[in-house]
Amino acid sequence: MKTKDIITMVVAVALIGVSGYFVYKMLSPATNNKQSTTGNQQQTRDTFTGNIDQTTLDQISSRKDYGEATLDNIGRTNPFGPLN
Repeated sequence: MKTKDIITMVVAVALIGVSGYFVYKMLSPATNNKQSTTGNQQQTRDTFTGNIDQTTLDQISSRKDYGEATLDNIGRTNPFGPLN
């Protein structure tokens, strides 16, 4: 083998090794046991109450509905050609 072939093999093996390391790290993430919750600690989350204020309703009603897409010209022989 020539030196060019040896260098190519070393670089290829190094790339395969590095990619294998990253695959291993992504498939098995480290667990974080420092922030474990006990009975006294509770996680706070935002809850959706279902109440919508009037400004939100006004914004929704100001939107326009342009209807549904028409279904003509389905199955044309040339879908990118001019409409008949």
